[in-house]
This record gives sequence, structure tokens and C-alpha cells, in this order.
Amino acid sequence: MASHLLSLEKYGVCLERGFLPSEDPLLSLPEYFEQWDETAKNLPKHLVNGNFREVLMRLPELDSSKLSGKQELERAMLLLSYFAHAWVWGNGKDVISTIPRAVSVPWCNVANALGRPPVLSYASHALNNWRRFDKTKGITLDNIARLQSFLGGMDEDWFVLVHIAIEGHAGGAIKGAVDIANAASTSNQPLLLKGLTGIAESMESIVTILKRMPERCDPYIFYKRVRPFIFGWDNPSLPDGVKYEGVDAKPQKYRGETGAQSSIIPTLDVRNGPLAVEFIL
Repeated sequence: MASHLLSLEKYGVCLERGFLPSEDPLLSLPEYFEQWDETAKNLPKHLVNGNFREVLMRLPELDSSKLSGKQELERAMLLLSYFAHAWVWGNGKDVISTIPRAVSVPWCNVANALGRPPVLSYASHALNNWRRFDKTKGITLDNIARLQSFLGGMDEDWFVLVHIAIEGHAGGAIKGAVDIANAASTSNQPLLLKGLTGIAESMESIVTILKRMPERCDPYIFYKRVRPFIFGWDNPSLPDGVKYEGVDAKPQKYRGETGAQSSIIPTLDVRNGPLAVEFIL
């Protein structure tokens, strides 16, 4: 039979890093966007002081067309997503359902360029929200820090860092899935065994990392301080959704961020992913 070898290069997937970006996320944007970077840096302090909405109201509407390349778009998406969610959820029960145009207009433009909806997603919250202390070392829990947070603190950081470290260790499983798909195409038993072994070893590492979550993330703190900020707009507190000023006349009801958005899950799901192949020798 004809063989059709699977390659992930055209999908932008890095076998060494899994679904994390192949290059480390940017730490800042070009000078034109300095006010976004500065606002983001002080976001946790403004939220604690209760004045973030006043700060955001003074933010000018910057031209997102001046962004260049995927890395800058991802950095902008990260910052604007945090601004919007802090705006909506930042004052406890005082929820606001209209995002000001200084955020909504560039945010929707950037989201459209990236092919994602304008809402905080796993891609911004985790996949593009980290840096390494030592760039000669790997993406491991002892060598990464978050670029952006809401209130900050150990529990919030640790919750996301565990997800990032898991993604960093998923490369072996993804490569294993590719090996299995290619083994099915070429009736190659050694390659099949190699792929299954790679998945097993990678999953063992992932489970080990996941079990470390309780070390520094208290469930109560997560529920009360971390989780509220990552809610989406399909929420009882927003019965009509959220309106993007200057963009949509009709409010939108996008679902918020969750670790279940990780692409590791569907990749390794034997019902739907690359493992859903009929291997006949």
C-alpha cells in the first residue's frame, strides 16, 4: 500500500517542545507598545489597589497593525487578554460587561490575525506565558517563571507553571504519536514499538509533574483568587455576554481558559487523535 508519512512541521508543532512555541516568548514589545508592557507589569499592584479600571481608561488605542510576526502578536494577545479579564472581573462582584475600545479594538484585530477568539485562552495563559531563567537549560519547573499574572503569588504562578512544564515534557508523546501514525502507514513494527515507548515515557513524566500541583497551589486560594479571573463570558454573572466597544454591536459569549484546552489531550485520545489508526501487519 502507498505510504503517507505524517509531518508536523507545517502545523508549527515542535517535537522537542510539544505545543509550546519553538522560540521562547518575547519579554516585551517594540517601543511603540511600551504603555501596554508598562500597564501589564503593574497590573497585579493596580488590582490590589482597586484602581486598574481607572488606569485602563487612560490607555490610548494603539495601532495593532504595527505588530510584526507571530511572536509579537502572541505577546500582544497575552497582554490584551489579561487587560480585558482584569477589567471585567477585577472588582469582585462589580462585573462590567463592556470592554473599552482601547483594549477591544486591537485585541479583536490581534485575535483575528492569530485565528483565535478575543478571550483569555490556554494559548495565552500558559503556552506563551513563560520565560527561562537559564536559556541553556530546559523548560522545567525549576527553570521557568511566568511573564504575566493577575494578582500574582505562589499559588497562581505554580498552577500555571505546572501546566507549562507538562507541555514541555509532552514532546516525547507527540513524537511517539507521529511515529505510530507513520508506522501504520509503512507497516513498520519497530517504529510502532518506538512510538508506544515514547508515549509511555512521556506520560510518566507528565503524571509526575501533575502530582506536584498540591505542593504550592492551595485549592482554596485557587478557587477564590485565581479561578475568577480566567472565567469567560458564558457565565451567570454575564447573562448577556460581553460587548466589545468599537467592534461588535452584539455581545459575545466566549468560554474562558481551561487546562482542558491543551492539545495534548486530543492528540493522545485513542478515539480521535493520531493513535486512532488501524494498524495492520
